[in-house]
Amino acid sequence: MSTLWQTNFEDAEHLLPGYPKFESARLAEERSVTMEKVYQITPAEFVPLIMALPKKGRVHLIDVDGVWCWFRIDSVGAERMSGLLPSAITGAGTLRAGTVLVRAELKMSLLKENADPAVPPWELPCYNFRVTPVTLRCTPRHFYPAAGDPVLGAGAAASLAPMPLVNTAGVPLSVTSSRVLTRFSFNYNMRSDPGHYAEALDFSWVWPGHCNAGAVLFAGIEFPPLTLMLESFSFELCEEAYSYRTAADGSETAVSGVWRYLKCAVRLLADPLSFVRDYLNVGTHRIGRNGPERLWQWTDGAGNPACGSYADALPHADAQEVSELLFLNETGTGIAGTGSDGRQIPTFRRGVLERPLDFAPLGLPAGPPW
Repeated sequence: MSTLWQTNFEDAEHLLPGYPKFESARLAEERSVTMEKVYQITPAEFVPLIMALPKKGRVHLIDVDGVWCWFRIDSVGAERMSGLLPSAITGAGTLRAGTVLVRAELKMSLLKENADPAVPPWELPCYNFRVTPVTLRCTPRHFYPAAGDPVLGAGAAASLAPMPLVNTAGVPLSVTSSRVLTRFSFNYNMRSDPGHYAEALDFSWVWPGHCNAGAVLFAGIEFPPLTLMLESFSFELCEEAYSYRTAADGSETAVSGVWRYLKCAVRLLADPLSFVRDYLNVGTHRIGRNGPERLWQWTDGAGNPACGSYADALPHADAQEVSELLFLNETGTGIAGTGSDGRQIPTFRRGVLERPLDFAPLGLPAGPPW
């Protein structure tokens, strides 16, 4: 048994002649128009009308004087214009007794003109495309010395090669800096079916924080591996009713239905230097036969500092546990060597914190946003 909430509502059956019509337009960052519709409905049809009007933020297909256009809905409002119409003013074939007039105002931004009404909303290009700078706080490990630096030496203007960011004693400096990354945010539509719904769920709660494992062509730009991070992904289930006429074999056929799709909101961060980070390879332990063991330090017979295991340190009267972090060698079996200046050569672990993923399943728009 059907209910009021399941009643289908068709615009063409309820619009007054001359509607819809456009009232105004605004030309700023986007082309937006205000469209007015006046409906003649029974009181019982008011809720179905409200349920049929497109929601804010959704896409909407409209026939504008024979040209089909996709719009993004910026706002929608509806208000009653009259009470019940008496039979005294009806009878001209336009107004019916026992009905009310309702005015709907839709403010919309043009997405695509000359659209094919048979093409579903998930075939639209991305929309609401934004590119903004994002400040990232970071701890740099390298820098490029310039004139006046005591290590670079006199007469040099600047180093073209990075050097470890350490003080003149070779100890890493604790420096906090800021870098500017680029955030891309946009919407695009996906077909609503079990497969795409399952993918969208994964994108929303499993994928954020992961970087691209391979090169990605997005928004007309090719991003090398590990330079693009999925910051967030969200989606909502949407419906868009469609109705149009098509000609075939000399006769017209009415086509109508409802497209169900996922409206997806994506935010990506791009780092031109990649999201790979250096992490200090330092510690007070080394790898021994039975796992990590404490490092000890002492002075050898030549008066040079030495470092090793507890067993190696036992013969030396000045042996003591290492209390300050030291750079370890690549295998972790001891400390890193020293350079010609007698300072330890810094070593680092290098990588990203989340497993890189193949971004192809995301279906990111490869071309520019137009």
